[in-house]
Amino acid sequence: MVSKTLKDILDRIDAWPAERQEDAARVLIDMEEQDSKPVSISESQVDQVERRRSASHRKFITIEQAREHFSIRRA
Repeated sequence: MVSKTLKDILDRIDAWPAERQEDAARVLIDMEEQDSKPVSISESQVDQVERRRSASHRKFITIEQAREHFSIRRA
């Protein structure tokens, strides 16, 4: 299904102006490059993720509590 859809789009691209075809090619090249690059995050980002995952002070509230909280803040 996907390959047929892609083939149909590629067939239509042949009728596009050259500049638009170049735009499409650039987008596909960018997507391909993104897939080939490993995801990397900094040490501080790793630390932040670990800190948030281990936080024992996380607090969950009910919808009613959230409504009450925001209604007080609006007043």
